[in-house]
Amino acid sequence: MDLNPSFGNDTEGGESSGVDSDAEEEGIEESEAKRGGKARKQRQSRGSSGGKEESVVDELLQCTSQRRGKQLQQSSKVVSGQLSYAVRIWAAAGHANKKPLQELQASLSKCVVQDGRTSELEKEVRRELAKDSVLKLQSVRSQVDVGHGWIVDMLAETASGNEVVIEVDGPQHFATCRHPVGTGVHPLGNTAIRDNSLRRLGKRVVCLAATDLDFHANKKKVIKLLREKVQGAESLQAASE
Repeated sequence: MDLNPSFGNDTEGGESSGVDSDAEEEGIEESEAKRGGKARKQRQSRGSSGGKEESVVDELLQCTSQRRGKQLQQSSKVVSGQLSYAVRIWAAAGHANKKPLQELQASLSKCVVQDGRTSELEKEVRRELAKDSVLKLQSVRSQVDVGHGWIVDMLAETASGNEVVIEVDGPQHFATCRHPVGTGVHPLGNTAIRDNSLRRLGKRVVCLAATDLDFHANKKKVIKLLREKVQGAESLQAASE
């Protein structure tokens, strides 16, 4: 899955498409800065921390939605991609019913296209999962929208009727830790946010590192890993319910 569709060049030539003029961008930024200053003053006079968090989200949505529609489509792909990612996180965090968020999400859907391609490795993982006699999955689908624009590599339905999200992640999703306390591969922030957002939507999540999926070197070992990951995600979720 592309976590944040803002990565990469803005155009084929590598130049940002941008808003037509720098002056227009500066005017928008100045206007938003004024609104942000007013929002900070309003937040200082509010009550509980929970109420403050809600008000911050509301004000962010109100300010951001001013740039929707044509202005968003004229903005660079980097800006639109980052905003689209933030909207998906807000929606998964329980703000999906807010009208400004819905309007913003509708506008972004016209100018931000997520990469829906399926890699050869993902196809191989899907084939092995679908025919595995131990897991006995009822179905395995690729590139599925599980809600609020979160498109996952695979969505499997287990024999007990539970849905498990399966993500096949390349090395760009991880950092290698060589600290004396312990070594290993750890998910980067975007990957952790994605998995947390999917769990907030009630999904069981399996994250597979592509480097662990060498079917040609040791197919039995990879299949064993797939079984352990899927079964582990299902039992872990069941224990937390």
